[in-house]
Amino acid sequence: MERCLPECFHKLLNNGAVRRWGMEIQEGVFNMLDLLTNLVIVRLKHGPVPETLLKNVYALEMYGWLMDLINMFGSRGGFELVGNRFTSGEDLDAGQMAALLLPLGQCVKFLVKDVVCPVLLPAVNQALQYVASLEEIQLRGQKISSCYDLLEAVQLLCASLWPEKVQRTSDLRLEMIIRMLKTPHFSARMNALKFFKKTPLEDVVPKEDVDNPVEAKEAEEAQVDDDALD
Repeated sequence: MERCLPECFHKLLNNGAVRRWGMEIQEGVFNMLDLLTNLVIVRLKHGPVPETLLKNVYALEMYGWLMDLINMFGSRGGFELVGNRFTSGEDLDAGQMAALLLPLGQCVKFLVKDVVCPVLLPAVNQALQYVASLEEIQLRGQKISSCYDLLEAVQLLCASLWPEKVQRTSDLRLEMIIRMLKTPHFSARMNALKFFKKTPLEDVVPKEDVDNPVEAKEAEEAQVDDDALD
């Protein structure tokens, strides 16, 4: 279910031809999205975090329906369910936290601050504390990429909701990369280089240097060549 459904909706929602379909079919598609939202709500209430479902379904471009779907999700207690996952004492790993927060980060510009800030702030703080407390064995683990995804989700949320936390998120990302580069494990160092390649330039060099085209060019050349990492 968590694999087939996302693939079906991906084809349905990311194909531009869908926009040319008639109104009756469009209403049918919207009703299916309504059912999908209900499914996500139910899954959030029971069992482990549905990582695959969340990562794939709500990463879709939903054209003009996004606001309606956000309102559906919120009116059915979706934001509270996400927040409760963090405050209930459940032992969440980086992948589960990223799956819960990244969909909200991707649509954060459409969220109402007064509604979501009190609910999501404990989740963001827990995510930052989790990354700050990573042990060396986790830095070389297979799921370390989930920590990078988690920081990406937190930074998306903080950029709109808590700007004062953006720098802390950037610092944690660089600290994690540096720690990985210092480990004697080859796979951890290679992952660190891949993460560094994906890190925004402004997180690596001071903003005044990024604004300078000469300095920015030198900073870009200092990054690892793409072909060396493939």
